[in-house]
Formats: sequence, C-alpha cells, structure tokens
Amino acid sequence: MIDTSQTASISGSYKGISGMGLFFNAKPLKNRKRRLPSSLDRIPLRDCFGVEIKIRPGKDVVAEQSFVRRYMNLGLRY
Repeated sequence: MIDTSQTASISGSYKGISGMGLFFNAKPLKNRKRRLPSSLDRIPLRDCFGVEIKIRPGKDVVAEQSFVRRYMNLGLRY
C-alpha cells in the first residue's frame, strides 16, 4: 500500500507529498473541451467519474485499482 500523505511522487502530474495530489493534480487521458457553467447552480455536483490507477515500475503493471469518484457524496445536500 502506498500512503500518498507520507510518500513523495516520483513522476507524473504532481511532485512532492500530497495526500490528495493524485486527484487535485490529475489530468485526463482524453482532453474533453467543455464550456464552464455560468452559474454555480448549474454545476453537476451529482456527477461521478471513473478513476484507474496503475503502478508500473518499468513496462509491466504490478498493481492496479479502479474506483468511482464523486464531486459530492449522494447523502449531502447543498
């Protein structure tokens, strides 16, 4: 297990130690151009997106994990 709040990034889209660095600095593989909402009420807070993490010390994948990230937990109200 890798604890990102204790272990520095070696390469990728962020440097140093950051517990949420994988998410705050993540960049999608496909760049989809979207128009930004003109109002905060129009932001789809219930949307979610898939995340796939793979560990490759060389060319071979030695570990991988997939999960879903949500902008806002379904139980929260705003």
